[in-house]
Amino acid sequence: MGKGFNVNKSKSYILPLFDEYLNLKYIQDIVNTYLYIEGEDKIPRFSILYKFNPEFDFIKEEESGYIFYETELINNSFFVKKIDIDDYTLFVFDIPKDLMYEYSCFLEGKYSWYRKHHKMTIINFLNKNFPQVPQVVNTIIQVLNKSDSLKLNLEKQLNTTIPDDVELSSKIVLEEETFKTSDF
Repeated sequence: MGKGFNVNKSKSYILPLFDEYLNLKYIQDIVNTYLYIEGEDKIPRFSILYKFNPEFDFIKEEESGYIFYETELINNSFFVKKIDIDDYTLFVFDIPKDLMYEYSCFLEGKYSWYRKHHKMTIINFLNKNFPQVPQVVNTIIQVLNKSDSLKLNLEKQLNTTIPDDVELSSKIVLEEETFKTSDF
């Protein structure tokens, strides 16, 4: 593999919303998530990159193991395709209609505009699956809720006043949200 992976924003702000549609498993093996694939049209899609874990015993875990889970993902109504590269698998999904609003907000960097029930979905997912990084989870919660305390901290760090209509996290960088086979 070429360069290392930097976790991008879609892993925090979009992945949790897909749990409802995909019943996500093996979260610890998700390397990253992407909105686009280099060289393909910019169709609204969401991709999840898993790293194959050789410690799985496929025979003993046939009914609950990775191979069974991969079959579940492929049979999902939102599944588009998968790309296998060495020990990695990229699963590509269409965006469910119910998530298009949040997807659009995400593209525009309007995280606080997410609907309340989707904010709660993200918060619950992150708290459940990433208890080892409470500060990161707390910051995401503060961004989603446009927290006054986060705003004050940012104003102090940046030595400036942040207008009330400004989001508390930067917009996404499309290049970081694009899967590149050249990284392998």
